[in-house]
Amino acid sequence: MIISKEGFKRLVSEYIDGELSVDKTQQLFDCIHSNSQAKDYFLRSCAMHKTMCKLYGRKVVFTKIAGLDIEKLIEPPKRSKIRAVSEWSAIACLLVSCAVFVYIALSPSKAEALEDDGKIESPIINYKAHIRNSIKADDSEASIIEVLPKHLIFKAD
Repeated sequence: MIISKEGFKRLVSEYIDGELSVDKTQQLFDCIHSNSQAKDYFLRSCAMHKTMCKLYGRKVVFTKIAGLDIEKLIEPPKRSKIRAVSEWSAIACLLVSCAVFVYIALSPSKAEALEDDGKIESPIINYKAHIRNSIKADDSEASIIEVLPKHLIFKAD
């Protein structure tokens, strides 16, 4: 039996509302049984109805179609607790190992640490600065601080 999309959607809506007659229930079952797209649409609609009912605090009642329990068809598969714990444990181990690798990559090697221990670095200051008693003025600048290099390589006249 061929049915239009709109007719099928109407059948699904009537089923969800609990207003479907026995003949129309058989017609809905035939459509679902023969067409996988119709079955997917029907199950998505039932799942959406169940979610909306839970949201508003109403009890969901689906009538059985040809002995099929719709609740069991739309229920997501249960995951075992052991599998969930093992997956999260694997993720935690990966994070810890990444942290260890980053620490190893960023820490200095023993040779670098030995080289660095013998050296004491002090800041190198290659200039001397002092405050003048008078203001020195050029074309567009005025200054009371004079900064000169500590060691002159050549003297400009």
